[in-house]
Amino acid sequence: MMRNVVKCAMLDARTIRSYLKNMVFMLGLGVVLSLVMKSPTLVMTYMVVILMMVSTYPFAVSESNQMAPLYGSLPMKRWHLVAGRYLYALVMGILATAFSMVMMPLVTRLIVSPDAGDGTPFALLLLGLFLLVCALQYPIFFGLDYTKSKTFGMLPALVVFLGITLLPGLNKTLHLVDTHSLLSGDGAGGLWGLLLGFAAAVLVFYALSAYISFRLYNRRDL
Repeated sequence: MMRNVVKCAMLDARTIRSYLKNMVFMLGLGVVLSLVMKSPTLVMTYMVVILMMVSTYPFAVSESNQMAPLYGSLPMKRWHLVAGRYLYALVMGILATAFSMVMMPLVTRLIVSPDAGDGTPFALLLLGLFLLVCALQYPIFFGLDYTKSKTFGMLPALVVFLGITLLPGLNKTLHLVDTHSLLSGDGAGGLWGLLLGFAAAVLVFYALSAYISFRLYNRRDL
């Protein structure tokens, strides 16, 4: 059962091999931009942008190559395909987060900047936001043709990252959270508590999204 899910995730990973050179180029560009802008955290932010593109590649490739009949002929149930797609996004997100966490201290040293601190909470937050966007997008793509729904499917990403952009200014105006004490040593426990709560909520929503995607995908005539 789980083996079929893993096989589907590996099949999705193989569909992006033609984009591998572009992905490597974009990764290098992200590091260069971080050095030029002298912002180590830009590596992590740029990784999320790449992830948002990579997460939709299997939908685009399968539709452009008319792979739906192939999926229908495989000796697997539809929920294997859905679960494999969600597993693919999760693994890609974890790998990208690990890469960005390795690159951030290296960039910090190269630009000879003061210690940027522990980037782990920020990296985990971005990973959670990426999974949240996937959880919002995937039911749309599974329920409709990718070509017809890609414009509407990109709205969740725009809403989430618009929120990221506006939240710091909103917090500064309304004083919702004391970020200084939260990020200090005394507030570290509270920060990790918030991250754990956020992670739990994202994982629950991610699983619920997978169930909704299966229900929608099961209604489609492939």
